[in-house]
Amino acid sequence: MTKPGQRPFIFTPRDTFNMPTLIDTGSTLSYFREDLVIAIGSHFNATTDAVGNYVVDCSYKNMTGTVDFGFNRGRMVINVRYKDFLYEQIPGKCLLGVQPADSGSTNYVLGDTFIRGAYCKVSEFEFPLRMKRAG
Repeated sequence: MTKPGQRPFIFTPRDTFNMPTLIDTGSTLSYFREDLVIAIGSHFNATTDAVGNYVVDCSYKNMTGTVDFGFNRGRMVINVRYKDFLYEQIPGKCLLGVQPADSGSTNYVLGDTFIRGAYCKVSEFEFPLRMKRAG
């Protein structure tokens, strides 16, 4: 994560972190382990609503920070702007772009809140997925 005017902050150990990940164009939000969602949410001063969604102040959408996703031990990083990472569920209520995965899940799901920061190419004849930073 890179807050406006600050150096990037890494939530997971670059050399040892390994988690199967699904890129899902049908998921509006992304889903991770809850401890990681709590850590990311703390940087946005997130609170939880009555059903357990992590809610953040929509004013973050106007800031220049990014949520940074590293792949291949950090050799490729996708930077998703706050305005693309946060999801305005209803006017004035923004959800953190990542929510806790179902208990026992062994995969991360990268939904639209990630995909908006990436250019993804899928081909049945080449590598399963090619990805680079959008914009």
